[in-house]
Amino acid sequence: MQNNRSRYIVARHGETYSNLDHRWQGMSNSPLTERGKRQAENLAWKLKEYKISRIITSKLTRSMETGKIISKIIGVGDIFASEQLNERNLGILEGYTSQEI
Repeated sequence: MQNNRSRYIVARHGETYSNLDHRWQGMSNSPLTERGKRQAENLAWKLKEYKISRIITSKLTRSMETGKIISKIIGVGDIFASEQLNERNLGILEGYTSQEI
C-alpha cells in the first residue's frame, strides 16, 4: 500500500531589523538582517534531507525572502505566497516596542 500522506514543515522567517529593535511587526515589511539570511540558509541545509516539493509563505517580505533563500538551496521551483499566512494586522501598535506602548 502506497503512503500518499502529506507532511508539513512550518518554519518562522529569519531575523528582521524590527526583531533586532524588539518592534511589533504585524503587517509591516521589515527585511531580513544578514543574520536572518544566514538563519534561512542554515535551515535550508537542514531541510535538504526531506523531499520538499512546495514552499508556501505569507505575502510579507520577510517570509518571502526566507522562502526564496530556502528554495534556492533545496532546489524547489516556484514559491507560493498566501495572504492567509500573513501575520495579523496590529493596527496603530505596529512599529512600536513594548516599552513605547
